[in-house]
Amino acid sequence: MKNLRLFLLLAFAGAGVNAQPTFEAWSTAYESSATATAHACNYPATVNAGDLLILIGSWVDNLTTGSVTGFTAISINDDSNSGSSGSWYRDAVGDEDGSTVDLDLSATESAVCIMARFSGAEDPATQAPVAGTANPQSSTTTWSPPVSATVASDDYLGIGYSAIGGSPGTPGGGDTDRQDLESAFDGGVAALAASYASFSGTSWTPSANTGSSSRNAVSQTLVIYPAAGGGGVTDVRLMQRLKNGYGPHESQQLGGLLQ
Repeated sequence: MKNLRLFLLLAFAGAGVNAQPTFEAWSTAYESSATATAHACNYPATVNAGDLLILIGSWVDNLTTGSVTGFTAISINDDSNSGSSGSWYRDAVGDEDGSTVDLDLSATESAVCIMARFSGAEDPATQAPVAGTANPQSSTTTWSPPVSATVASDDYLGIGYSAIGGSPGTPGGGDTDRQDLESAFDGGVAALAASYASFSGTSWTPSANTGSSSRNAVSQTLVIYPAAGGGGVTDVRLMQRLKNGYGPHESQQLGGLLQ
């Protein structure tokens, strides 16, 4: 019986429980009235090697495309009513602290951008963040990021954001730590509302972003995967000792399960 209990315990602990990613920080938002083809988006003040970085940008013209050197695109949304938006990810090297990276546009436009830093996320080479179908809306004060892509049941973090075609007026709604960006100039306004939340299960619907001025918008939802194999019922060092032979100390740590 003792050997059976040990076998089951080792099997369960070896499988692990994926630990939810941790949101660490937003960068300082980039908001400028300047029109340009290159917009200097800020990295967070602290960046550690292996962090997952997500950059979100919004610009005025729906015919303009965007790219970010050193980042991989998650989703680019070109909506005829509300301009364009994009999201990109990067597996951090660890030397990006406090620097900038350009959001490069194919035409001279106004733009806004912000970056989020996550720890405990899956290596994007194994599983990159995913986006669901975008939600374009016309002439409303409630902009709704859509339900996320369907994923395997686990513990995740999600970002819901709305790229708004014009000044949204008084902001509201959203989820945790909502960020509101706006860049006005004579030819139009690039605006963005973004927030995050943790969720468990197979999908997530973010809370809607709101404003006091009726505007067109295109909204998107991103899912950030947890690093595989995080967690478990015992400490890794204890697991190794159990595999190599256990004694009274290990039995005590396991609360008598092996008695």
